Amino acid sequence: MNVGLILYSFGIISVRFFLHGEINTKSLARFYLYLGTRRGITLYVEHRFVNLIWGIESLHRRKTPKSPMPTKLQEKIQRILSNIKAEKDRKWLEKKMEHADEPTLEDRIFENFQKCLTWPRR
Repeated sequence: MNVGLILYSFGIISVRFFLHGEINTKSLARFYLYLGTRRGITLYVEHRFVNLIWGIESLHRRKTPKSPMPTKLQEKIQRILSNIKAEKDRKWLEKKMEHADEPTLEDRIFENFQKCLTWPRR
């Protein structure tokens, strides 16, 4: 997938998202990330790209409800944490594992593009 196709697809996702009346105070961050790429000022390509990626991630977080962590994963994390002797290391890893069940950024991006391609056209 080239950058032009990503930008085009992101524009389609954004327009469909905004047209469905879901802009509110909680979604303004996504909106501003997108608008930041549309301003007349010159952005480095990598800044423009990362803004688009953050917008896609934010859209996915908003559209996908958070489900509770599976019990087996919780048990596995607790088992690993209980084997760590140093309190400092255990607390650090415990904090890192709070979001262990969330999809990767790659998964979030592909899910958004798949939804875009399967949405009914108007």
